[in-house]
Amino acid sequence: MNSGAIVQVLLGLLGLTVVITVHELGHFAAARLFGVDVLTFSVGIGKKLLVIKGKRTEWALSLLPLGGYCRLRGEQNFIQAWEEKSDHIPYEKGSLFSAPWWQRVIVALAGPAANILFGILILSLISLIRYPVSYVDPLIVPVSRYETGETRWPSDEGGLQFKDRIVAIDGTEVTRFSQIQEKVILEGGNPLTFTVEREGETFDVTITPGLNKQNGTGFIGVYPWIEARVNDVAEGSIFSFLAPGDVITALNGEAVECTMDFFLGLEKTDGHIKSLTTEKGGESTLHSPDLLIIEGDSYPTFPYHTELTARLNPLQALAEGSSQMMSLMGRTVKSMGLLFKGIELNSALSGPLRLSWMTGEVALSSFGLGFRAGLNRIIQFLSLICAALAFVNLLPIPVLDGGQILLYFIDGIRRKALTPRFIYYYQLAGSVLVIFLVLFATGNDLLFFLRS
Repeated sequence: MNSGAIVQVLLGLLGLTVVITVHELGHFAAARLFGVDVLTFSVGIGKKLLVIKGKRTEWALSLLPLGGYCRLRGEQNFIQAWEEKSDHIPYEKGSLFSAPWWQRVIVALAGPAANILFGILILSLISLIRYPVSYVDPLIVPVSRYETGETRWPSDEGGLQFKDRIVAIDGTEVTRFSQIQEKVILEGGNPLTFTVEREGETFDVTITPGLNKQNGTGFIGVYPWIEARVNDVAEGSIFSFLAPGDVITALNGEAVECTMDFFLGLEKTDGHIKSLTTEKGGESTLHSPDLLIIEGDSYPTFPYHTELTARLNPLQALAEGSSQMMSLMGRTVKSMGLLFKGIELNSALSGPLRLSWMTGEVALSSFGLGFRAGLNRIIQFLSLICAALAFVNLLPIPVLDGGQILLYFIDGIRRKALTPRFIYYYQLAGSVLVIFLVLFATGNDLLFFLRS
C-alpha cells in the first residue's frame, strides 16, 4: 500500500472516529443527567494507550481508531444475575438497570440524537461560510449514443434525445445536472415525470429509472452535455497545443459535439491521438500531434458554472442545516428501503474498511477544491455518515440502541422488570446477528479491495 493510500485510510478512520465519538458522548451526557455512572469513556477500541482517571469516569485513548465506547455501570449485570439463576437484576446505585425505564430510553436515544444534532451543527456552520459551488447545466446525452447493441435504457424508453434540457422532475425545478442524479439515484423502479425542453418546446415524459442490483442505485442512462470548448490547459500537459476558447470538433477524424464524445472517443483510440480538429472565431484548425496518452497525463478542462452560496445569518444557517440534515435522514431511510427490492447485499453492503476508505477518499479529493469548497464536501459526507449511523442504531435490533429502546418500552408497558434470562437471550440473539453482519460486510470489503 502506497503512502497516499495509507493517508487516505487514516483520514477515513479519523472521520469515522469523530462521528462515533459524538454518538457515545450523547449516551454519556444522558447517563450523567440521570445519575447513571459512566465507568469508562474511550476514544478508539482495544488496548488502552492513554488513561486519565477522573472523579467519576476513566477517560481512555485506545489502540484501534474504530470509533469508541461508553461503559455504564451495571449494563452487564443481567449476565451475572442469569448465571446465578436470579429472577431479577440486583439494584445498584448509579447503575443503568436501576434507573426508571423511561430514563433508560432517553439514554439509548441520546446517541442517535447526538449524531443528528452534530450533523445539524456542522451543516449550519458551513452554511454561514460562503463557499463556491461548481455545476453544469441539466443538458443530457443518452448513454445509448455510444452503444452499438440493442440495449434500451430508461432514457430511451422515455424518448430523451441528445442535448435535451431537463427543467423539472415531478414538478421540482432542475437547474443543475447533479439534481437529476440526486433525484434518480433513490427512485429505482418508481416512475418519475420529467419536464423536458427541446428546440424551444416544453413537454412531460414519464420515465421509470432502472435499479442497479449491485449498488442499489437508480439510473436512467444519461451523461451531462458539456460543450467541448477548452476552458484551461495545465502547464506541461500534452494538450499544451490547445488554447482556452478552442472548441474541439473532431478527434482522429470522428466528429465531436460534446465532451463525452471527446473522452469516450479517447477510449476507443486507446489514447493514441493522430489528429484533433478545433474551431475558434469561425476558423477551423487541424492539429496532427500524433500523441500517446499515458497514465498521469492531464486533460484540458471544459466550461462549468461556479457561484458562491447565499449569505445567511445564524438563524437562516440553522434552518438550512436542519433542513439538509432532515433531507439526509429521509434519503437514508429511502436507501434502506432498496434492500427489499432485490439488490445484491454482497456488493451493496459496506463494512468499516470500505467506509473508512470512502471517507478518506472524500477527504483527500476535497483538498484540491479550495479550502471552503473542500470543507463543505467533507462536512456533507460526515453528515451523511451521521444520518446513516443514527438511523441504523434506531433499528429495533437487540444490542443496537433501537433494540434497547424496545426492551425498555416492554419493561415500562409491563410495569415489571424483565427477567435476566429474557434479557440475556435477547442480547445474545442481537450479538450473533450484529457479528454476522459485521463479518459479512468486512468480507465484502476485502472482496471489493481484491477486485479493485
